[in-house]
Amino acid sequence: MARWLTNRNRQAAPAVVLSDVRPEYADGVQASTALVSGGLAGEGFRLRLRLHGDGPLDHSATPFLPLLAILAAASGTDGVVDGSVDAAALDGAERAMAVQAGFFDLRAPKLQASEVVAGGAAAGSGEQAAGGRQGRGTGLFFSRGVDSMATFLTDRSEITHFIVIDWVDAPYLSEGLVAATAGTRAAAESIGVPLLRVTSNARQLLDANPGWLIFHGQLLAASALLLSPQLAEVRISSTVSAGDPTPNSVHELSTDLWSSSRTAVVHRHAVTGTRVDKTALVAGDDWAMRWLNVCFTKNGEGNCGACPKCLLTMTTLDLVGAGDRLGERFDAPLTVEAVRACAETVPRTALENQRSLIDRLDDGPMRDAWRQVLANTEAGLAAKGSALERRIAQRRSDGE
Repeated sequence: MARWLTNRNRQAAPAVVLSDVRPEYADGVQASTALVSGGLAGEGFRLRLRLHGDGPLDHSATPFLPLLAILAAASGTDGVVDGSVDAAALDGAERAMAVQAGFFDLRAPKLQASEVVAGGAAAGSGEQAAGGRQGRGTGLFFSRGVDSMATFLTDRSEITHFIVIDWVDAPYLSEGLVAATAGTRAAAESIGVPLLRVTSNARQLLDANPGWLIFHGQLLAASALLLSPQLAEVRISSTVSAGDPTPNSVHELSTDLWSSSRTAVVHRHAVTGTRVDKTALVAGDDWAMRWLNVCFTKNGEGNCGACPKCLLTMTTLDLVGAGDRLGERFDAPLTVEAVRACAETVPRTALENQRSLIDRLDDGPMRDAWRQVLANTEAGLAAKGSALERRIAQRRSDGE
């Protein structure tokens, strides 16, 4: 069993400390960095949040609060900042992490800092006054998946910047990733939306424990706060429908709490409905269909057409009337046999998307194939029996 699953029952260890926050600049890339020590960070690990481009960054400790919170929770201890933080962000981070700790059976940490600035910018943030946009924009994390595409299509008139999180640290950098990021930049340039490319080495510290599915929401929030001198609001697209009880690192109960007094971090439901409704919105826009990228399997730009995520998206696109366009973005055709073949590999986090798709499919071989996939997904959820999966099952039961 993974170590983080028993953290709630541990006696608190010495706190994880975040200190020595300072800017860096190398090879044309600017960064804000901080040293974390204690807990899973051991004797010390320097976290880096980088912007590959121009524009000011928040060089206070505030952007690191979400990462400190999840690191402390995964370590079974509390978090201490030796530095200056925004008061709203400090309070919100502790409350957001309490929600996430409840989701994932972690110990909710207490957070404190040596300097707390109320109602304004923390030292090193590069901001002089509290409140107001002051010419700053509205950003959207943009992966080119169905969720972020649907959010952009809904909020197009308000979005001033796209944000993409990329990887340049070993072992995550690859030629395929470079190609996919280039595609995202091309998509942004094609409609004249500036792209802010953020990278971080946080996965080197947190991928093993608590794992990407548990901490990616905190990394998104940290990146949003890093960009506060440029963005007054940053929107994170919901990956589940409103009211879905499934625990998620990006969730309507916690995302907004990561905000600071300078930048609102907003959990955004693009449409009222399910992923089928989001997909219908995407299918109706030529630009969105041209750049849609949902695949995590293909090492490069485009979509393999054979992995579970591709097949789920392809089936949904076919359902909403875009089946004749699948060949434009997917390398393999949609078949009942391909769906049946993926039955053992669909991630359990796709449970609600599978259910909403089945509810809308007509009776026939394709619906039967997805019912088989769903049955295997539910059986896997019950059989594995981890604390996380029990928590997911319990929250689903409570919500029904």
